Amino acid sequence: MFFKLKYGRGEVRVEFPHSVEMEVVEPALLPAVGDVHDALLSALEDPIGSPPLRKIMPSSGEVAIVVSDKT
Repeated sequence: MFFKLKYGRGEVRVEFPHSVEMEVVEPALLPAVGDVHDALLSALEDPIGSPPLRKIMPSSGEVAIVVSDKT
């Protein structure tokens, strides 16, 4: 069984044995963020499943912000 994986602007073709069970999981389509600045501030103040950063890290700490996209 062949499966095409998107890679960069192209794709990679991968072969799997027929005995392998596969399921394709697509991301949920969400509307684009209108105001990136406001969206970032909102996410920092009310993150999903966590207290706000200002409550869980010292003021001298550093933060890395990771933005996921569908690629």
